[in-house]
Amino acid sequence: MSGKTDESTSGRSGLFFPLSSRSVSYQTTIWFFSFLLLIQIGIFGAGTMINIHRLDTLWEETADINFNNVSCSLALAVSQQLDMSPDWSDSVPSRIRTKLITQRLNILDRVYLVRNDMVYQLFPELRMNIKLDDMSPMREIWYARLSASSGIRTSYRASDNKDVTAAVFPYPPDAEVQKIMIVVERDLVQSRNIRQIVRFLDVFLLMGLAGCFLVIIFYATRIVRPFRLLNDTLSREEQRMPTISTGEQHKDPVAKIIGIVESTLRTIRENESRLEDLNRQLDTEARRKEELEESLLSSVNSGILTVDKNRRITSVTTKIPGLLELWDQNIIGQTCDETFGSASLISTMLTECLKDRHVHRQQQWKWEPPGRPSKWLSVSTTLLKGEFGSIIGAGFIFRDITAWKVLEEQVREKEHLAALGEMTAGIAHEIRNPLAVIQGNVNLLQDEIEVPDQLESMSEIQKELVSLTAIIDDFLKFAKPTRLEIARVNFSKFVQEFIDDFQTQFADDIQIAYQPRPGIPEIHIDELLFRQILQNIFTNAVQATGDIRKIDVVLKSSVPLAGKEAGDPGLLLQVRDYGEGLDPDLSEEIFKPFVTTRPTGTGLGLAIVKKFVLLHNGFIEFTNPDGPGTEVNIMIPRRYDPNQTQRIHPGRLDEG
Repeated sequence: MSGKTDESTSGRSGLFFPLSSRSVSYQTTIWFFSFLLLIQIGIFGAGTMINIHRLDTLWEETADINFNNVSCSLALAVSQQLDMSPDWSDSVPSRIRTKLITQRLNILDRVYLVRNDMVYQLFPELRMNIKLDDMSPMREIWYARLSASSGIRTSYRASDNKDVTAAVFPYPPDAEVQKIMIVVERDLVQSRNIRQIVRFLDVFLLMGLAGCFLVIIFYATRIVRPFRLLNDTLSREEQRMPTISTGEQHKDPVAKIIGIVESTLRTIRENESRLEDLNRQLDTEARRKEELEESLLSSVNSGILTVDKNRRITSVTTKIPGLLELWDQNIIGQTCDETFGSASLISTMLTECLKDRHVHRQQQWKWEPPGRPSKWLSVSTTLLKGEFGSIIGAGFIFRDITAWKVLEEQVREKEHLAALGEMTAGIAHEIRNPLAVIQGNVNLLQDEIEVPDQLESMSEIQKELVSLTAIIDDFLKFAKPTRLEIARVNFSKFVQEFIDDFQTQFADDIQIAYQPRPGIPEIHIDELLFRQILQNIFTNAVQATGDIRKIDVVLKSSVPLAGKEAGDPGLLLQVRDYGEGLDPDLSEEIFKPFVTTRPTGTGLGLAIVKKFVLLHNGFIEFTNPDGPGTEVNIMIPRRYDPNQTQRIHPGRLDEG
């Protein structure tokens, strides 16, 4: 029995062991050469670093020798000049400097003469009569060398905070008491730069070596991986092979082939089972990714629409029906020309995208769906590519920018009002002065004229002048730049007090019904300007009231603001009269200067109101409610921000 087992084992070894051993040998060889390459790179890096430091040391030694030679030659030249001038005078330093300039000195060198506690700088510039006490810390270092009999090298930080090396030479050198000292300094900036370069090269070289090590180990691991997998596969196959002895293999080759085929079939069945499990896992993962993509697309505040090469819509995200106001249509399968029109911007962008391969970024498009309000959308396009980079269609990304366009219009209107105000203010002032002169002359003429017909004419002129002066005053209110005086106000109480004052002007002729909702917060407004707003609005309401002499006033909070969080709502004031109502075509025009519905109106009252409301970052509009009359809606944010323009969401005025 044992002999048979040995033979079967040897048979299996004969079939598989050589390949497995060869795989292990390949792995060992690859790792051996990898480590050999690492050692070679390490030796190269170490040698390079050693040579760099040797060059640094050699440069410092050369610079030191050069400075010694230069300082000695300079000291010798200065000594020769001093020997030639036994009597000291102020011209001696100038003569020595002239001699030094001819020697082509290094710009980093400085040469001083120290004599009787006075310092003379000879190079690079001539400075005379410097007190030694003013050159700390050089004073202590030089003063300690005055008694030396030969040149001395030292290093210190100069008075201008530069690190220098210096050579100090007494003159005369052999005298018991030296009267003069020669000092040669050199700035060490070149040495510092060389040391910084050496440190940088060290760091760069170490990082390069580390990178080389990582790259070699990474690629060695990648190369060895196939051999390791091959070795593992061969080992598993060796264990699965049927036990057939060497003798049986020679006697019955058919049995050997049958065993190999059976083992191969088992392996194939096992692989099929593993492939089925893997396929199920891939299907589950694909479904999970699709669900995640759908969730992400539905959460993004944009809609995506895809089109094939034939211009037919192939897919849309859940945001598209709401953005395009196409709730009652199934646009899948339709062409873009059928959905948006052949002359629309979408059709043009699609043609440029598919034909010219041109993609668009945030094009602004005014979409007017049938039977619904128009919307402003930001449209971007992208190319859809299939296998091998071929174009299979295009994608559109839609984003609603209606609220931002309204804000942009408000900002533009503010700028227009400011420009118009600057122009009209000058005109109003130019007219007001002559009016005052005319009115004064009319008053004088009224005192002198006694004819009744002429007095009546003067009275008419006086009335027209008063009316014209009122128009000029309104003109100036509209045109004059206004600076808000913001204060925190209980708005509900503020409106109530105004209504009480306003009601006294009409006694019982007008009934004002004020309905403040509970929980009205305090807001930040300019009380004077807002009282002018209410005065103009209520005056218009009284003038527009018909047979029903009544004005309804409603104040409520929690009005949502465009671009603001829900925790920062605004206040909505609604003033309704019961007159004939307002022509819908005038709902926007009514706020423009000189537009009025009354024969005697100036057309500036509502323009002033809108200006003051915009200054408070608010919003105002006229609407025709159910039944008779007109309703004015004024929205004011609770907190005033001078750098921001607000607007309530359209269609949300009835909330709160």
